[in-house]
Formats: sequence, C-alpha cells, structure tokens
Amino acid sequence: MTEFTDCLALITQVKTIIGDPRWSFTLHGPDGGAEAHRIGYRARTDGRRIASIVTAADTALELGSPKHQTVSTLLWTRHSGVVTDLIATAGRDFPDLRETPVGFAQIVMVELDDTFDPTGPNFQALLNLTNRIPGYMTRSIPGKI
Repeated sequence: MTEFTDCLALITQVKTIIGDPRWSFTLHGPDGGAEAHRIGYRARTDGRRIASIVTAADTALELGSPKHQTVSTLLWTRHSGVVTDLIATAGRDFPDLRETPVGFAQIVMVELDDTFDPTGPNFQALLNLTNRIPGYMTRSIPGKI
C-alpha cells in the first residue's frame, strides 16, 4: 500500500529553487481566467469529456519525451499559507525553441483542507488539465508527462 505523506519539505525546496536568482524564474500571477479564455480552455461544467489526439505531423512543439529529462509531479500540503497563487516559469520562450522535443518539468503544488482526500482519482487529474485546451495533448506515464 502506498503511503500518502504531506509534501511540505519538498514544496519548501522547490520554492527555494524558484526564489534563487541563478535560475531566472519568472513569476506569473492570476489573470482572472483571461489567458484560459484566449486559448479556448474548455471547462467541464456538464460532465462531458471531449477527447483530442494531436498527431506527430500536427505537433509544432513537444515538451518532454521518454528520451529527455522530464518530470511531472503533484505536491500537496495541509499547511496553510505555504502555497501561493503563482505560476513560475524558466527556460526559453516557445518561439525561441528550435529543437523538439525539449526537456520539461511540471510541478503542481496545492494546499488541501482537512476534508480533501489526496488518494482520489480526480486529484492526480490536476496534472493533465492541458487535455482541455484545443490543440494540446498530454501523454503521460507515472512521474513523466
């Protein structure tokens, strides 16, 4: 049986890396959904699932691949005030990427209240929100996306 443990220590380490100027992270605050609306994000309000498959021929840019350094993980804590409503990015902008695929890291950090169960199937689905953006597709195996 897998034990689910509060990830406060890992979240603290990630925040230290993000705050280190040597890594040149850029922080992006909430925009009230403006960017999601601009790119056509489809919220699930009626419970329907809309499948989308992007073929290799239609792929402009592949972030991560089984052959590249890639990580995707979801860190959670019940400690209040540790997680902020920011997105941190580092690396080259998409128009500046000439080779594909490229290495990719996605770390989602969330704060849970005492009533939320992190072992539920909908919790891990947070890592695959791109499946609801037209023209984007997420391919994943445990720990990689």
